[in-house]
Amino acid sequence: MAQCWYSMSTKTKERGKKKDQGYEANTYMTILLAITVPCLAMTSVSGFLIGIIFKNRVSLNAGLLELQASGYISSTPRNTISNFMVSGGSKAYYVLFNPSSLSTIASAAGKLIPYLSSTITGLMAFFAANSINQMSQEAQVHKLLTPKQLSVLLGLLVSGWHGLWDAICYRVKRGSKFDGPLFGVVSVLAITTILGSLIIPVIDTWFGFVVIPVEQTQLRINSPAVHLFGRGLISNDCTKNETGSPCNVITVMGKSYLISASEAFKVLHNASAINKVNYFPTDQPQAFLYLGDAASSSNVDFKASTFAVSTQCQPITYDCTHMHPNDSKFNCTPALTGDFNTLSTPVGVKLFSNSSLTENLPFTYQNSVYFATWAVKEQIDSTSFVDDPGVAYHSDTVETLSWILNCSSTVYEATYTWVNGTVTSFNTTLANSTLGGIMSGPFGNDRVNAALQCAVNFASAGNSSADIAETTAAFMSHAVLSLSVGAISSRRNIIEQSRSRVLLTRVPIIPFYFLITLKALYVCGIISLAAIIMIWSHPKEVAELRSQFTIDGLVGTIFREDKIHMPLSENSEEMGNGLQKSEESEIKVALLKRKEEWSYATVLLKSGEAVIQFV
Repeated sequence: MAQCWYSMSTKTKERGKKKDQGYEANTYMTILLAITVPCLAMTSVSGFLIGIIFKNRVSLNAGLLELQASGYISSTPRNTISNFMVSGGSKAYYVLFNPSSLSTIASAAGKLIPYLSSTITGLMAFFAANSINQMSQEAQVHKLLTPKQLSVLLGLLVSGWHGLWDAICYRVKRGSKFDGPLFGVVSVLAITTILGSLIIPVIDTWFGFVVIPVEQTQLRINSPAVHLFGRGLISNDCTKNETGSPCNVITVMGKSYLISASEAFKVLHNASAINKVNYFPTDQPQAFLYLGDAASSSNVDFKASTFAVSTQCQPITYDCTHMHPNDSKFNCTPALTGDFNTLSTPVGVKLFSNSSLTENLPFTYQNSVYFATWAVKEQIDSTSFVDDPGVAYHSDTVETLSWILNCSSTVYEATYTWVNGTVTSFNTTLANSTLGGIMSGPFGNDRVNAALQCAVNFASAGNSSADIAETTAAFMSHAVLSLSVGAISSRRNIIEQSRSRVLLTRVPIIPFYFLITLKALYVCGIISLAAIIMIWSHPKEVAELRSQFTIDGLVGTIFREDKIHMPLSENSEEMGNGLQKSEESEIKVALLKRKEEWSYATVLLKSGEAVIQFV
């Protein structure tokens, strides 16, 4: 008989042990699933976002150092902060992907935070149950919670922001630290709630705001260069031909003709599809005009060599005429004298060997090139020059303007960089005398005088003789370059890079990594919290106590005292068997007034009669 009892007792213990092991396994499995599924989903979404960005990232080529244009960056603190908030910072990844899709993927991870928040609440319930259990067993009465503190604790575990706010208000009103597990629960839930429900959503929204489509420039270095935008002499022996004239001029029977005259005059009138004279301003009084390529555009950045000319003119009308009334004669030097009324052409140019204008030449192999230009212009509305000594009036019938300018043109060998359709650097070296001969050779051609007429018409619309001198100087620089193209050919660019526009999505680096880091910290924090709970809070032992930190647990404890020692289901509507459901249905809860105060009461039906018991 004793042996039979021992056998039955042993089997009962084994069944209890197996039951405890199964319950322990279920507890740990519940915790693992509660943190694994949301954390894994959140990590997967964040990893998917990182993968898309780096897989579709486009590296923008900075291009050649010599062909980089510097921009202005404002250093005002307010502007810097404002620009940072709007743009997300100057550093960014550029991705070939739809920006709205990126923002949607990034925000998808944030939608999993509420599930992780409930996991944190459940873990903290284990912590609270274990803490109260230990304090109860060790009789630490001064650390046990008051009913109000227990209410605050339950509010923290079930009410989210509202429970956290109630706890803070209670702490402020009480003016002392929290007792028992309240401090730990409040601290953890405050950190995770602020991080998960405030900071991460704000950064998520900011990330979606700064991720925008932008048109970016992609540079591709062409090595070797493929375009011929530079200019150089057509031949190394372009000093003289058999007649002694420059190689861009041919002399037949004492008359000079331009080589490539058709192209030269197209360039002069800005109608050429090959060559173009461009203007480059400087800080100095003189400006440069240089010979470029008509095909130059913002699509190609390059560094090239060419020729440039700078011309200065000064009015000498007063020195030549002394402004004698009704006297149209002028006498500047023995080599420059005549009568405005009897000139063969109303405009003209004469080349000289020096700035004193004492020796007239058909062309000269020297640099600078000196010349004089004159003009006679009939204009009845020219009141701006009445008191200007640089302009002479010499007719009684029609208001006729006359002027003489002493000019010099200097030729340079130039190297310039062209970036995004603009000259960013321009370096010059004084050219040798050969270039002076090439530039001065076309002066003996009558077509120069004809072309000068257009400049005279424009110059006469100025307000002073200084305006006339400036306009004429610019035209003469244009003219000597244009009429010299017969001796000039194209040269390959020194360096070159092509420029194209591509539509990309701009992903600022700071918001991107900030968002990923915060989400990683959030997930790692939850995993660490779960590990700590599983190691130090003994979830197997306090699993039954944890169920008391719910509305079901509180109500069941108050109104079902006969079952206080039985583990409660997480859902009070799901009981273990039909008998429990029947007993629960017989117990009712009433709210009655007792001694001027409202109190809860239980109503139990026994033999058809109601038995009321105040709680």
